[in-house]
Amino acid sequence: MHCKAEEKIRSVRPQGHGRPVQAGFPPPHLEKELESPCPESHLQEAADEVLFYGVNSKSECLLVRIAARVCNQMADAWIYLKMADGKTYNLAETMGYQQSSDDKNQVFSCGKLQMHYLSPMRRWRIFYCGMLKDISGHKEDHEESVFVKFVFVWKASSEIYDCTLDTNPEGFADAIARSEWKVPFVPPIK
Repeated sequence: MHCKAEEKIRSVRPQGHGRPVQAGFPPPHLEKELESPCPESHLQEAADEVLFYGVNSKSECLLVRIAARVCNQMADAWIYLKMADGKTYNLAETMGYQQSSDDKNQVFSCGKLQMHYLSPMRRWRIFYCGMLKDISGHKEDHEESVFVKFVFVWKASSEIYDCTLDTNPEGFADAIARSEWKVPFVPPIK
């Protein structure tokens, strides 16, 4: 149980016996707000993205990400999939249109990749049906694309992590100030 600030998300509250929302089931409204895609008006001044990364016991790895863009309902997607046999795949075409959101505003999409929460901060459905580039052969002259379809129900196996409250901003600021910046990554400091 966490209690760092009044707005902190709490996964379980012991005093919630007999009261489903206070006990953490169903999720509080704040969690739904934080996990839902931002409206178009918000994207004029800020970014919106969702990212999942996981590894199973066979060392198979999956990274999926969707970042919403401001103009014309465009989004940027990443898919990186590494199988137990060593084959590695990634998404060749990363830019795509976001599909119209459902009435519940739960869906992140980019092209043929869709992600939506079933239970905020606990369970997500990740769906993709399309072509991925095989990058395991190291053949620069010939890229092979394969058809891939997957559907995952992603379950959180850790406590809820809120980067705005679970991190030390002074520590990050100090680390950024001490780092040596290379030309393409120099922050816009005045």
